[in-house]
Amino acid sequence: MRCFAVIGLVLSASFPAAAEPVSMMSAKQALADAGADGVALAYNDGSPVISGTMDETPFEALLSGCGGTDLTCTRVQLQACFALPGQSRIEALEFVNDWNGGNRLTIAAAQDDWLGQSACLKYVDDLEGMSRFGKDEIFLWRIELEDFRQAVADMAPQAVTADRLDSGGP
Repeated sequence: MRCFAVIGLVLSASFPAAAEPVSMMSAKQALADAGADGVALAYNDGSPVISGTMDETPFEALLSGCGGTDLTCTRVQLQACFALPGQSRIEALEFVNDWNGGNRLTIAAAQDDWLGQSACLKYVDDLEGMSRFGKDEIFLWRIELEDFRQAVADMAPQAVTADRLDSGGP
């Protein structure tokens, strides 16, 4: 019997801990610890939403699958949106399709806003298997966020060129 207990301890020490739900407050703290500024907690249709800025980019963390007395959540979606001034709906869709075709950890989506088009970057952590929400996931999202921000910035000169061609100007 003792042999089985020792084998169980050895085996449990060799495997990483299983996924666990994250509380609103621990998600908020993890984002603040990772360098997010102005982190605030609110509710949208009963679901917790954490907002702030990361590397000077506004973001939201949408928590879902929440329940229990301590209101822990099984899914965290980090997202940031960027305006695409001068871009048509087709250009915005082409941009996000190109992004998504790169086999990335994130998903991009085009959004039709009041003032034009925008592109949103989303990173979803379902907290399944061996996943835990924390600094590693936030680090991966920040890398993708920086690449996405650069891709949006690289798009701007093309919009100016297209505008000049459309207007017939020099």
